[in-house]
Amino acid sequence: DRATSLARRLLTFSKGGSPIKQTVNLRDILRSSVGFWLSGSKLRAELSVAPDVLPVTVDPVQFAQVIENVVINAREATTESGKLFVRASNVLPGSAEIADLGGGPWVKIEIEDEGGGIPEHIRDRVFELCFTTKPGGSGIGLSTAKSIMDQHGGRIALKSVTGQGTIVSLLLPAVAQPCPPPAPPHTEIVAKGCGRILVIDDEDMMLEVLPTILENVGYSATAAKDGAEGCEAYVRAITEGEPFAAVLLDATIPGGLGGEAALKRLLRVDPLAKVILFSGYADSDLMIRAEELGFKGRLGKPFTATELAATLQRALS
Repeated sequence: DRATSLARRLLTFSKGGSPIKQTVNLRDILRSSVGFWLSGSKLRAELSVAPDVLPVTVDPVQFAQVIENVVINAREATTESGKLFVRASNVLPGSAEIADLGGGPWVKIEIEDEGGGIPEHIRDRVFELCFTTKPGGSGIGLSTAKSIMDQHGGRIALKSVTGQGTIVSLLLPAVAQPCPPPAPPHTEIVAKGCGRILVIDDEDMMLEVLPTILENVGYSATAAKDGAEGCEAYVRAITEGEPFAAVLLDATIPGGLGGEAALKRLLRVDPLAKVILFSGYADSDLMIRAEELGFKGRLGKPFTATELAATLQRALS
């Protein structure tokens, strides 16, 4: 999980870091992210979200990462016990803060600590990649936060007074309509399924582990090293009267058929084929457009057995 978190941060700087956005309620995402990253610390969060604050359209994973990086910096800057003030409100039309950001509604989030502040001579460098004053620090926290905010059409800025603390401000485009009700949480207990599943992946490890996981949740599995071999197995299963209920397909198979090309071949064989895409590049354009292209689900590696079973159940239902 830690390696995944680090990889996602680094991917934010690459072309594969495109956000997968959805409309979220700021109060919920701030409460959960801030509370998690302050657990076990001496700081207590004081959350103040305006009742009329508008929802925002963000990648929840990436935006939570912004909050994580800012909160961790605030926690490390505050050596004594105290409060971390987190405020969210709509930005008034005509405000100087959004004068150069275009029209439309905006929201502002402020995260204020009571730490020692940032020395004036380094304030202009805090968003530089790999710049850090912490022993053993990586210097990618705030630079990642800035990159994510840029990709969301927003802005991050800070004000700091030495000895008095720091305020980090996040500006985001808002959605001028109520936030949709949250989806019911997925239960961790997944009912067992049934049927044959075709697994197409070039990694031996995946071809060994996935069938075992599938068998543990009620399915039987057949493995194929690439899309061409998988299509042959798919046709053979139909001919033999034991068709596959679904296909788990890797997005990238070096030297072989994978991703969109393999999907097209499978759909030519069976237009109703239920193909689920999985990939280590969870933020790639292919993953973002998966349903639009005809996939019945998507999974970003690494995924848990529960996530796999739940995705299969949704596709098969």
